[in-house]
Amino acid sequence: MIPVFPHLYVYDKGNKAEERNYEFGKMAVEGKKLIKTNKETDSAQWSKTIEATIHQLKPEKNGLVIYIHGFQADNTYFMQQSGFVIQRHILDHPSHPYGMAISLQWKSVLMYESAVTQALKKGRNFAILLEAVYEILKAKYPEAPVSFICHSMGNRVFQGIFEQWITMRPGLALHHVMMFAADLESNIFNTYLKNLAAHCQTVYVYYHGSDKTLLLARAFKPHSRLGISGPEQAPLLPPNVIGRDVTGMMKENEAFAGKLTLHRYYYGSPGIRNEIVSILAH
Repeated sequence: MIPVFPHLYVYDKGNKAEERNYEFGKMAVEGKKLIKTNKETDSAQWSKTIEATIHQLKPEKNGLVIYIHGFQADNTYFMQQSGFVIQRHILDHPSHPYGMAISLQWKSVLMYESAVTQALKKGRNFAILLEAVYEILKAKYPEAPVSFICHSMGNRVFQGIFEQWITMRPGLALHHVMMFAADLESNIFNTYLKNLAAHCQTVYVYYHGSDKTLLLARAFKPHSRLGISGPEQAPLLPPNVIGRDVTGMMKENEAFAGKLTLHRYYYGSPGIRNEIVSILAH
């Protein structure tokens, strides 16, 4: 196994959010896979690991990236393959000031409607863990940037995190929130996330008008999706909420089934990966 940019994970492997059935550990590169190591269930020990990792960060590379995957994407094969690409092409990149990552992994039930509810609830629970990390990080590096990369229904998890986190820390300050192929309502910035822009330097919303995965999801729950059409009433939103229409530019998608679904461009497109790195660098 090859040592990499410190990458930790929390896996909520419970079928129900109230179980809070967590597994903690580290990610490591093995061949062309990103695998789980140092697995444990003791949250106190994991907190010590977090503290030790933060203590080892360099002042010029002290930021935290939090990654949240989508519906049913805790599949081992997907996590290993996509995780390797994210690790090598985004996290390990030398140009940004981020020195550690935490993947929030979550088990989702098969029924779509139930999965949406569970994602929201699990996000609220994750906020409690992230607050502890944030407190340790900011105690050592008050100006350290904290950014999110969220994919698909992982954006619903983020919604739950944000809603809960700002009740615990009203002065929460995030750097960038990147929302890819978001399985959220297109008017979310006028409802549940209406205060998000006030807590971030920038919110980036990536959407694709022909995203087949989200078009299929619309059959289960018919509403306009952020990841297909972008945010509603975009000109009226704060200027730091930036829509990025990537319709028609996914011919370069290298992800498995990426060209078919037009949904996994956040890691499958070299151009989008480069954009993520550029965002993190500023």
